[in-house]
Amino acid sequence: MFGINNLEQLTQRVQDFLTPPTLTSIPTQIVPTSTPQPPLLTPTLFPTLPSPPTPRTAVAQSPPTNIAIQRPAFATNIMAWALISSDGYWQSLGSTLQGTVQEATDSFYMAQNITGANFSYDTTFSIINGTASAAAGVIFRSRTDPLQGSYMARISTANGGQINLVRFFPVRQYEQLAVATLPIFANTPYTLRVSANGADISIYLNDQLVLQANDATYLNGTVGLNVNGATAQFTSANLTN
Repeated sequence: MFGINNLEQLTQRVQDFLTPPTLTSIPTQIVPTSTPQPPLLTPTLFPTLPSPPTPRTAVAQSPPTNIAIQRPAFATNIMAWALISSDGYWQSLGSTLQGTVQEATDSFYMAQNITGANFSYDTTFSIINGTASAAAGVIFRSRTDPLQGSYMARISTANGGQINLVRFFPVRQYEQLAVATLPIFANTPYTLRVSANGADISIYLNDQLVLQANDATYLNGTVGLNVNGATAQFTSANLTN
């Protein structure tokens, strides 16, 4: 038989067995444990690069030349001149400009950046020496190359002396517009003046009208000086519009 104590223990065990266990209440919302977030990384900045240089258009350089633009020492109101011929030699001698070229060859000393339409152009010069047909004078209403388009008035010792007005035209040809015979001497100063007004051209020698022509081939252009088969010294050259 069981003792009282044993019976009480048995009864308690039966009750414990028959009584369902008490369940712990389940929370209606599960809150997850917060996960630590990694720190935000600051992006590394690349160094600021300098702006590329602004592209520039290449400037074509003119080929070197031995023909210098200059203002000769003689009396002139034209600021810049240049030898544009492959022949001849021009130099300043004190207050004169001297041009020299061999026989049957033209040499041109031309004003730069000057364009004349209606004007008066005069020069004073002497033929120092040269061939039997030594000549010197002026170019006017000229293209870049006088032999490709211009007018020329000059005196010559040929045939005892003469003065000519000619027109040059392509390709290096010329036509005589007017001619007069008069004494021309070496080592004697002459003042040659051209008056151009539209197609009317008048040539004066020492203030005397000696030639006239009417020609509208060239109505503007630059001016210059000319020597042919001679040495000539120019003491002045002035252009009046």
